[in-house]
Amino acid sequence: MQQQQQRGLSRFFLTILLLAITPQVMPGQEAPPPKGTATSPRPAPAVAAAPSAAKDNAKATAQALAARREAILELESVIDESGKLTERLIAVKIRARAAHLLWLHDANRARALFRELWNATSGQGYTENEREDARTEILKNLFARDSVLATKFLEESSGKEAGAELTLRAQVTGSDPTLRRLSRLSQELAEHDPATAARMLERVISVSVTPGALGALARLREHSPTLADYVVGGALETLKMRPTAVSLPGLHLLSDYVFPSSYGAELSALTHPPDEALRQRYFSAAYEVLRKSLQETEASLIKDAKYSEKDLRFRSLYQGQIALIIAALAPRYGSDLTKELTSVAGTLSAELPPNVARMAEYTSARISGNEPDAGKPELAIPVALARGDIDAARRLAGSLKDAEMKDAFMSAVSRTEFKIQLAKGQLSEALLAARAATSDPNARAVYYAQLARVANQKGDSEFTRMVLTEARTLLANSNPDGLRVRALLLLATEANAYSTVEAVEFLQSAIALVNSLKVDSGEAEKSGTPAQMALASISDPRTLLDSTELQLAFAAVTRTDSESALLMARAVRVKPVSLGARLAVAEQLLMKSEKKAEASPKSRRTPPARGQ
Repeated sequence: MQQQQQRGLSRFFLTILLLAITPQVMPGQEAPPPKGTATSPRPAPAVAAAPSAAKDNAKATAQALAARREAILELESVIDESGKLTERLIAVKIRARAAHLLWLHDANRARALFRELWNATSGQGYTENEREDARTEILKNLFARDSVLATKFLEESSGKEAGAELTLRAQVTGSDPTLRRLSRLSQELAEHDPATAARMLERVISVSVTPGALGALARLREHSPTLADYVVGGALETLKMRPTAVSLPGLHLLSDYVFPSSYGAELSALTHPPDEALRQRYFSAAYEVLRKSLQETEASLIKDAKYSEKDLRFRSLYQGQIALIIAALAPRYGSDLTKELTSVAGTLSAELPPNVARMAEYTSARISGNEPDAGKPELAIPVALARGDIDAARRLAGSLKDAEMKDAFMSAVSRTEFKIQLAKGQLSEALLAARAATSDPNARAVYYAQLARVANQKGDSEFTRMVLTEARTLLANSNPDGLRVRALLLLATEANAYSTVEAVEFLQSAIALVNSLKVDSGEAEKSGTPAQMALASISDPRTLLDSTELQLAFAAVTRTDSESALLMARAVRVKPVSLGARLAVAEQLLMKSEKKAEASPKSRRTPPARGQ
């Protein structure tokens, strides 16, 4: 294959050489005749251009048809092979994605495949979680093609649950199947259909702000900050009318959205934080709900609202935390209420368990705007990081006596600095922070891939080359695990911006590593730290089927070398991953065929010649 690539490059450079020595003609000009020859009268422009336009049109049409035929053949093969997989959930995921692409070629057949998949989820053989995963995958792919049918399926699956009375705990935690499905689906649709995602989130939040809804809101904000803020504004009004055992936890969750932390937030929250108007609305809503909760008695809640003892304890936990939050915000958004809220917060927070009290103290300190207490470095450093005050956090971490704690905090400082500098597009500063953030070469290579992405967006190919070279050196002897696979895939995506050959090399290395990893049988004992267990989980190669890294890498290489991309997709020995990679190739081939067809001269209107 390398020889083929070299031959291809040789042909490319030969073409460039021929172009360089051929006289160039500006648009609208004719090539000059050879010296010493007589010139004939200049023909009409339309007549002279016609043969060339027809030739270009025929070539573009032939290329588009060839790419489309190749994509359809690959789709048909994937659909056939995925039907033979023994793991039903994985088969549904692959076939739903294939149906999404098949729609562009044969909508009726694709619709029939979606119906077949949906009907199968009602049968035996699925656990409840698997059924939800399968239905989410089907709906995510169907909504983009037929929103009417997708809505019908969604309502059918939610019919029984929608009319059921939910416990307070089910409303708050989002354990209700309907709320969970809508939250997950809105998160999946946020990128390509933010309007539908927002409508689904409004349905969830009309019941309760759940952890799943908060995750979907964060994803929606990445793609449409205005829509996300609109949904949150509506949620604040809704929460004022909900039972306080629901509204208090909901307001606590929304504090992370309205006042995002630089330490844990997405880049979009750093570059486009919510405006002051939304923050003022949050303070007003939280104050109104807190006052309402203070007027309620436990006796009336037990008698009239049927609260249990657990419900009352749960409510009191969030009552104290909300009191601390709005007391911290009062100097900015309600100065006349500062004394009242400080007193209430002091009384309610005294009843909080120690672990909850520590988290509440951190949250209130983070959003208060006051200087953190340097005498409590375990609190002051995270607060400084959350505010993006890197200098203060580094100074506090450097003063620690405990070497292990000092190293841990200094790494956290560098990770946060990397995120902030990357959001600003400060590449050199972000690179220095990435080098200090971790000693794990695989994790650092992931940082380098993120740097390369921003460098490519800025058109700085030299910086991209530099960080990818350093990443390649890092990965030469790193641990062969799932993180290394993802780093290689990300690097392949970014390398393709300037070198198909390098992108193919990264992708080949990733495939070789995927083929060496063991599929998790589920029998191994799960133990270790949370980080170790997470690494073990992503080292199961089947998890790549749900990863964006696999899709992006194969899509990137297909854009410049579809033949190599398809050969490498077929070379993956883990069948589900291979099928997923082949779908990524087929999708790009279809997109390429559409673009070539649109770019053909036939599809463009030719202006009439002057005087006609």
